[in-house]
Amino acid sequence: MDSVEKKIDIKLVLSVIATGILSFAGVVVEMAMNITFPTLIEEFGIGTSTVQWLTTGYLLM
Repeated sequence: MDSVEKKIDIKLVLSVIATGILSFAGVVVEMAMNITFPTLIEEFGIGTSTVQWLTTGYLLM
């Protein structure tokens, strides 16, 4: 029987790596934004729920 060699497409590998890097960066940015909650609440005089919505909107853009 012939052995079947499977080649992994380089675009697939790069896509997986890029997705991993972007996911990690998203987590880091989200943690940084959570740290700023008290400052944002005090600076703008708004509630916690408003800050959460604002940071969620920022992260989605």
